[in-house]
Amino acid sequence: MGVERGIRLEGLSEAQIVKALEDLVKVGASLKA
Repeated sequence: MGVERGIRLEGLSEAQIVKALEDLVKVGASLKA
């Protein structure tokens, strides 16, 4: 689901990468819940 988004980090700013990682963590946490 969010894996493909996580792979496409090239060309993003550091802030965008951090936000993307945070979103992935939230998705992962919600899937485990």
